[in-house]
Amino acid sequence: MDALLRLYLQRFGYDISEHLCSNIKDIDNYPAYYWALDKKNSLTFLELCEDTFTPILGGSVHSIKEQIISVYSDVGWYYERVHNECFKDYLDHSIKKAKKFLNHYSFHSPNLFSFTLYDGNDDLL
Repeated sequence: MDALLRLYLQRFGYDISEHLCSNIKDIDNYPAYYWALDKKNSLTFLELCEDTFTPILGGSVHSIKEQIISVYSDVGWYYERVHNECFKDYLDHSIKKAKKFLNHYSFHSPNLFSFTLYDGNDDLL
């Protein structure tokens, strides 16, 4: 994950790793989905993803009730790259879908959002 994205998540995100049965103890090695963001910070995070050329593979909604974050959610989305879609279009479409998802679920009770990021481990370029 890009260092700027990691720093943003560490500064503004809620650490939800303890709820995910994680064996990763070093926060510098946390994947993005170990962090949850409110809507405002999620929108900024998506802009940073666009600036760092990091597509969003998917996301989840987490509810907050009485200061307790529910990390188990049936609400999520995934963006699958279209065959022969160039990287720039893939980036743009994944960010657009993430924003649409975020805006749809931000009208419900207070929610947090987590994201799964493209990690560069295939031949998208």
